[in-house]
Amino acid sequence: MNKQSLDHFPLPENVSSLNTKQLQELLDNDEFLNHYVVNKSYHEHNEIIKYEKETQRLQEILDEIRSISESLSGINKDQIRSNISTLEKNNTSLKEQLSYLKTELSHDNIKQFLDSYLNKIQKTQIDPLKQKVINDVYNVDLHKEYVETLTKFNRLRILFKSLST
Repeated sequence: MNKQSLDHFPLPENVSSLNTKQLQELLDNDEFLNHYVVNKSYHEHNEIIKYEKETQRLQEILDEIRSISESLSGINKDQIRSNISTLEKNNTSLKEQLSYLKTELSHDNIKQFLDSYLNKIQKTQIDPLKQKVINDVYNVDLHKEYVETLTKFNRLRILFKSLST
């Protein structure tokens, strides 16, 4: 065998430690040659399959990229700009609303609102009921209703005070 055919011939890993006679015995050994060639062919076949699968996977990725690219090229840029503009307007509106709510829902405003609400209850429910009790001191049911209403009112007042502190 010449040097070129030896370069392409599958040799064992320890070939460099073999002498010429041992190398010649290997080359003359048909069983070794058949086993080695079959084994080498099997590994090369597996490598080919592996590369084919990898090539197929890369082709699928390339196809997906092309598909995405085509879908992106079909997008109307003016529509996107319009949507961005709408979002910016909505964002500005929401910021203004948030600022308004922060102002309206400040501690002092909430306290003022709750006090106003309690005064309204006082005028619309408690005071008229109190006047009825004064006018009819002997009506037990009226007294009972007044006490229950006043108790609820005082609980509400305590709750509002706890919220406003």
